[in-house]
Amino acid sequence: MNSHLPERFTALGHARRPQGHYPDPDHVPLAASSRTNNDILQYIHDAKKPVGSAGPWIDQPEIPTSAEIMSFPTGFTQDPSALDSKVRPNKVEGAYDTNEEYLGTQYELLREDALRPLRRAVEAVWKSPELDEFEYPPERGVGIYEPV
Repeated sequence: MNSHLPERFTALGHARRPQGHYPDPDHVPLAASSRTNNDILQYIHDAKKPVGSAGPWIDQPEIPTSAEIMSFPTGFTQDPSALDSKVRPNKVEGAYDTNEEYLGTQYELLREDALRPLRRAVEAVWKSPELDEFEYPPERGVGIYEPV
């Protein structure tokens, strides 16, 4: 397949090595010793430190629990009081009292934005498990894959 390669290298002035001739293993240059990157070690050390008073949102698992997915709300509403009591509405005017309050609110809102479509799709399948994938309303975003 690459039969032209030795000729290309020979044409560049590199002679072919005779068969069976390999470098002496006692005289092979070794790589330089590796150096420790203290910035990375410091980053890892800092990441292991406990977070101060970040709030309860920092302890929530990244993967939602089945209880979170199977709790079907009555539908989306613009009224912030109708949202789950754990999810605080975004503060549109004024500053948050603390950085922790701001981070907690944003985390909870983003988590709800990610879970709500999944919760709605599970609710649609739960209510009508006999339907095929194309029979669900398109706004539900249901995709069923079998066998998995």
